[in-house]
Amino acid sequence: MRKLKSIFISLVLISFPMISFSQVVKYEKNIDGSYRGIYTKTTDDTLSETIVDLSLADSSTEYSYTLPSSCKEYEFQCEQNVDVRYSSGAGGTDTNYRTLKAGTTWSSWGRIGTNYANKTLYFKCPSQNNVVIQITIWNKL
Repeated sequence: MRKLKSIFISLVLISFPMISFSQVVKYEKNIDGSYRGIYTKTTDDTLSETIVDLSLADSSTEYSYTLPSSCKEYEFQCEQNVDVRYSSGAGGTDTNYRTLKAGTTWSSWGRIGTNYANKTLYFKCPSQNNVVIQITIWNKL
């Protein structure tokens, strides 16, 4: 009887669907100077995913991509093994461009309360022509 009970419990646990989610923590400062964590859960069924390949054909040109108005989160990476420069402002100089190192990904996850709707991203790769930036966008359904 004990073995049968064990099998029944195992079957019941397997039959429940697992809900996957991303958990984001934001810390806010209280009046007394202490911090508290705020947790946000985003279920997979509340966001749709779109992948965009932005081609940087010429190393001397700045390229842009405007996120859709339904954008909730996004990330980007270079498909080639080179450093790329990115900015949220046009006319890139060393003061407003950041470097995304080869093999890394930049992600907006964890920046709660930021509005990405219609935000324009700017990219350039001064060291190589024909570079592709892959942008993954999570949109509100």
